[in-house]
Amino acid sequence: MAQTNIVKRTYPRQTTVHGVELTLRLMEPSDRDELLAFARSLPDHDLLFLRMDITDPKNVDEWVENMKKGRAVTILVESEGKLVGYGLLHRDEVSW
Repeated sequence: MAQTNIVKRTYPRQTTVHGVELTLRLMEPSDRDELLAFARSLPDHDLLFLRMDITDPKNVDEWVENMKKGRAVTILVESEGKLVGYGLLHRDEVSW
């Protein structure tokens, strides 16, 4: 898939926001446990705004499977080697 190749060539990237150096990189299946730990560190009121419960290992496993199948692209944001955020693009299988 051509778009996937473009994404892979674009990351990792470095940027600075409010004086904080950040690394943006593509999530790999091996990041599963780190993502779960990040999710479980979030306050409950922050979790309410997420599309799915990412503290549940089953949901994260499904997320990783969707990445492997090309249905999802996830960008992880790290500061000083620690996960501090993510962005997820999930492609819907429904086509009108």
